[in-house]
Amino acid sequence: MTLSTIRACCDYYAETTPDAPFLLYGDTSYSYAEAQKHIQNIARTIAAQGIKTGATVAYACSNSPEAALCILGIMYGGYIATAVNLVSGDTTIGYVLEHSEVELIFVDPVSETLVRPLAAHTTTILRLDQVSESSDATAEYAMPNEDDYALLMYTSGTTGRPKGVLHSHKSMLAGGKNVVIGHELTAQDRALCVLPLYHINGLCVTLMGPLSSGSSVALPEKFSTSKFWPDIQKHHCSWFSVVPTQISYLLHQDTPFDKSQYPALRFGRSASAPLSPDVHTAFEARFSIPMIETMGLNRRTNSQQSDAARKA
Repeated sequence: MTLSTIRACCDYYAETTPDAPFLLYGDTSYSYAEAQKHIQNIARTIAAQGIKTGATVAYACSNSPEAALCILGIMYGGYIATAVNLVSGDTTIGYVLEHSEVELIFVDPVSETLVRPLAAHTTTILRLDQVSESSDATAEYAMPNEDDYALLMYTSGTTGRPKGVLHSHKSMLAGGKNVVIGHELTAQDRALCVLPLYHINGLCVTLMGPLSSGSSVALPEKFSTSKFWPDIQKHHCSWFSVVPTQISYLLHQDTPFDKSQYPALRFGRSASAPLSPDVHTAFEARFSIPMIETMGLNRRTNSQQSDAARKA
C-alpha cells in the first residue's frame, strides 16, 4: 500500500496496528492509536487559533515524544512545520521566525524563555505541556495531498543567512522509505534518536524511518554518553543514527562494553559529516557493531563493514 502523506501514514498504522508502540521515553510510551489522538489534537489546536491551511507553524522544542507528535500534528493538519534550531543563536532564531512568517510557535518550558523575546511579530506561542486534550472538537483542518509542503527547514547559515528549504509530504515519506529500504527495517525494529528533531537527520531519518515502517523509536531528550548504551538496552533498540563527533565520544568512554547485552542491536548509522576511516574501524573493532557511513561516497561497502564487525 502506498502512503502518500504524513496524515495517511499516521492513520494507517493507528488503524492496522493500534496497540503497537511508536514513541518511547523513559517509562512513557505512545502506541500508534494514542499517537494519532495526540497528533489530531495538535492539528485541532492549530485550527482553533484560526490559522489557515498551508501556514507556517514553528516548533522550538527539545526532543521528547510530545515534541515528535507536535511536529507530526502540524503536518497532519495541512500546515508547514518550521524547525527552529535552538542552538543556532539569537540572531539566527530571530531571522528564521521572521523570514518564515510563522503564525504560531510551539515551545517547551525551557525553550519558551529563549524564543519569546525573539518572536515579537508572532501573536501566538503555545507550550506543549499546556495544550489541552479537550481542544475544540469542532475545529476543522485540511486533508493535505502529497505535493503540499510539510516541512520548512533552514540551512546552518555558514556562508550567509540561513536559506529555507521546503519539503513536501511526498518528499518526507520518500526520505523515510529510503531508510526503510536501505536498512531493511521491519515493524519489529526500534531506533534510538539522539539527534535533535530540528535537524534533518533526526527528523527525516530516525523519526520518519520508523513511521514509514510501522516500527518504533526511543527519544531521549538529548545525547549522553553515560545514558546512550543503557537507553539502547532498556528499550531494546535495533539501530541508531549518530554523527561522527558522537561516535568519537562513545569510542573514548572507559566503560566496559559487552555486545551480548544488546541482542537486538543490528547496526549504527553515521551521517551529517564525513566519518574518519580510523574512527570508523576503531568503533567497529571495539563494539562489534556495523557502522554504516551514509555521508557521501563510502570507502567500504556495507557488506565489508559487516564483515569487519563480525571479525572484531
